[in-house]
Amino acid sequence: MTHPTIFITGAGKGIGKATALLFAQRGWFVGLSDINAAALQAVAAEIGEAHCSTHIMDVRDIEQVRTAMADFGERTGQRMNALFNNAGILIPGGFEQMPLEQHHALIDVNLTGIINVTHCALPLLKNTPKSAVINMCSASAIYGNPELTTYAATKSAVKSLTEGMNMLFRKHDTHVADLSPAYVRTDLVADVQQDMELPDRDVKLGAEDIARAAWKAVHSKKVHHYIGFDSNFFRFCKWLLPTAVLEGILKATYYKRALAKN
Repeated sequence: MTHPTIFITGAGKGIGKATALLFAQRGWFVGLSDINAAALQAVAAEIGEAHCSTHIMDVRDIEQVRTAMADFGERTGQRMNALFNNAGILIPGGFEQMPLEQHHALIDVNLTGIINVTHCALPLLKNTPKSAVINMCSASAIYGNPELTTYAATKSAVKSLTEGMNMLFRKHDTHVADLSPAYVRTDLVADVQQDMELPDRDVKLGAEDIARAAWKAVHSKKVHHYIGFDSNFFRFCKWLLPTAVLEGILKATYYKRALAKN
């Protein structure tokens, strides 16, 4: 296969789907993985089956991940130019009010899932010169979020994981980066928007914005990509302001509702 190749988790809808369509339009062969078989087939139909492969896969299931990587490698001549660890879940709620099982689910999907997929994909990435791993992070990794405590913690861990992997995988000619947007207009956010009392004006990015950022990250040597005004504003405030002042701004704006409810 002469076309560059990318494997995308959570490719059935939202950011994963938008990224798959963008890379396919630009001549890449795309490995589509998701737990939703019907959604995968719909995306594959849009791309064209000659230009993609589909893999029903739960990132928490190591055997499913290993099988998907083996199947993808057979289609691509054991090559993977890029891996996009996009699959994730978002569960809002106060730390005490959220059942412990939901805390564990966030960790299992958002963090352990990335470890599972990257570990199993590494032989293909190592076999491909100038390969890349892109991890889906979040603006919530910049400073803790009282309404998304464990979710934010998983994204902070993803940020740290990205940094360590990037230093370690240089010997394999593999670059590792992450994407950190604030809220994005996807079903993931729409499903919790009412519970979070999150107004539409705070959801400023679309899935296509993140897809374009993923394309840029694959072709860049930058490690952290902060997407949109809010994400860059948070990062600037974290760098510039003392913790007490930063928390005061966050409490008065974005986290006011969460603190009032819990």
